[in-house]
Amino acid sequence: MKLAEFKNKRIAILWFWKEGQSSLRFLLEQGVQDLTVLDKSDIVEQHDNVKYVTGENYLDNLSDFDIILKSPGISPFLEKLLPYREKFVSQTQIFFENYTGKVIGITWTKGKSTLSTLLYECLEFAGYDVKLVWNIWSPVLDEIDFNWVVHDYVIYELSSYMLQDFSPKLEIWVLNNIYPCHLDWHFDSYNIYREAKVNIL
Repeated sequence: MKLAEFKNKRIAILWFWKEGQSSLRFLLEQGVQDLTVLDKSDIVEQHDNVKYVTGENYLDNLSDFDIILKSPGISPFLEKLLPYREKFVSQTQIFFENYTGKVIGITWTKGKSTLSTLLYECLEFAGYDVKLVWNIWSPVLDEIDFNWVVHDYVIYELSSYMLQDFSPKLEIWVLNNIYPCHLDWHFDSYNIYREAKVNIL
């Protein structure tokens, strides 16, 4: 989604772990005002201008929101979430729909980090301004200031979570082995997992 589309929307941030905290910082920096954090656990550090819903019933009022920022910590195939999947947005989508530079996307089941790092080292050695974004370290909205900086290439390691229901616009894509993994997150379905991966094409 374009950043302007977040203004005057009721936005929920689903799960307040690393990516959820990053999403909140980012949206506050963009001047978004109607923000609610949803998490089963109690949240100690709270912003005065953000609403928080915690406890066992934290998913009970999802119909109240226009946009739900999903998190890798919770599967979108949970029974309470399934009716609202059309409202889901990820940091990956926000990045791709607002960043104007060239992106190389890499995904498969085992080996993504190794190839991403190797490609990064090669391009940097060749003199390119290149940025590496892994899928398990800092969230992309912490890594890329796409308001001001355009690199020659961003190398983005993409997980099935990032590619679920979304096909990114890439300069180059790399897809290798796919075999059953993380199926508990994908409704115990290898087909759902595989279809998420091939969205990179």
